[in-house]
Amino acid sequence: MELKTRECLLVNGCSHAAGSEIDPPSLEPRGWTPTKAFGAHLAKRLGFARHVNLAMPGGSNERILRTTVEFVGAHASEFSPDSLFVLILWTGPARFEVYNENWRSWVHLCPGVEGTTWFDGYPPELRQYFKYHMMVRTTPVEIATRRWVEVILLQEYLTQRGIPYFFCNAYHPLDAAEDYASFREQLLAARYYRPFDQEATFWHTLRDAGFEVRRPVGKTPRGFQGHYGEDGHIAWA
Repeated sequence: MELKTRECLLVNGCSHAAGSEIDPPSLEPRGWTPTKAFGAHLAKRLGFARHVNLAMPGGSNERILRTTVEFVGAHASEFSPDSLFVLILWTGPARFEVYNENWRSWVHLCPGVEGTTWFDGYPPELRQYFKYHMMVRTTPVEIATRRWVEVILLQEYLTQRGIPYFFCNAYHPLDAAEDYASFREQLLAARYYRPFDQEATFWHTLRDAGFEVRRPVGKTPRGFQGHYGEDGHIAWA
């Protein structure tokens, strides 16, 4: 796979790829600013004509896989395989998504959401399912296996279509235990930045480089111990 023209850089991930808390709520009521996140800076630096950021705060690896495949299919006529580059920042493996028929939208769920006020607005059956899911579907083996499957599926999908890509981790590395050797043998490691090293993740790399996370006054930092400002995103890019 070779990138012949730089038409579009597609970025996907969670809040760390979306640019959460780069701007205060007074400037960005949504809470995230993709135009100031690392993807935007990287696209500009590398000379891409277009930058698309599909990342969503609280988003899961399920969502990353689904929305990336959806985008590629929906825009297949706009980009040749060698003009689109996909950059993925994989997130925590315990997150998941469900489709709500009444809302006609996907709902993103992750550990800790039950302690937020907006969780109270979820339908009763969804709140009940979340508790059940967290009890029986987040064992270490299940979340590690699910993460591996999602990575391999997206790797193979992009490879089959001839689309250049690169994978990184937001804060949680792939599980390198021997139990997952069959998955590890299929991983194209050259296209995944230090997949088993927690210190090489986005969050830990910026922490070790001396960048500080945003800390709302009187509140605990969010998004795996907090989000970085635009200076951190520029450094990562």
